[in-house]
Amino acid sequence: MHKHYRFRKNQVTHSACHTNTTFQKFIHAQSIHSIHSCSQFANRLTLHFSDNFFEEIYALLPIENNFTHPQTLIIYKNRLSLIDHSPLECVHMLLKQIHFLNYITYCKTIAQFFPNNIYKIPVATKDYVLLPMEAPDHAQSTIWINPAQISSISSTELDTLLTLSNKFCIQSPIQRRSLQSSMARSFIIWGIIRQEFLYPEKRLENVYLADYLNVRMTPITSKIFKKLAQTDYTIKKWAFTKRYQEISQKESLHE
Repeated sequence: MHKHYRFRKNQVTHSACHTNTTFQKFIHAQSIHSIHSCSQFANRLTLHFSDNFFEEIYALLPIENNFTHPQTLIIYKNRLSLIDHSPLECVHMLLKQIHFLNYITYCKTIAQFFPNNIYKIPVATKDYVLLPMEAPDHAQSTIWINPAQISSISSTELDTLLTLSNKFCIQSPIQRRSLQSSMARSFIIWGIIRQEFLYPEKRLENVYLADYLNVRMTPITSKIFKKLAQTDYTIKKWAFTKRYQEISQKESLHE
């Protein structure tokens, strides 16, 4: 089954980044495209080798092409960018660019904060978090979504559709219940990372997580945050950094 994306019909051919009225019409369209048609659109864009990952990313979409190297269409609030890297490589780059973190070491560190194994580890900066929609064995081709920008989830017998706050609509390979659980974990991880890197210093202790993250409340996010207890996300400041450094040192010894 093809995964589908909701894009507008009239396609733009002049730039990889769109911030004008044309782009807004593109995002608000109701037509549903497959990854193939999405890739056809992306092929008309100017290819970039990097981008400004400090700007909040709404989604990372793998692009099909005839080249051996994968590409990614990055969805921002009101623009697109085509990058000559896979979604996983983009995640590696944004962690390194923003917080000087190694992706593998980051994942090992985050896993230590949860009692059960995590097969889809979200990647967080102090300003946003991205959730992989599939397990690591699909990491090169999986979609990454910003859970804080999910405004609604609709389900049918066959599909689960996510609508983001910029009206971008995407079919989810994850069912509603599993997705909501993954979103909750994403917000906890985001809180951990935000506490480490936020200046001036502001700690998670005795703070409502949604307020700490400054997440816009929607019916779906409100439901998720109400189920989170204070004990779920009360992590001491520097706990992540300490464990990250310990794991990094062990990795260096085994090189």
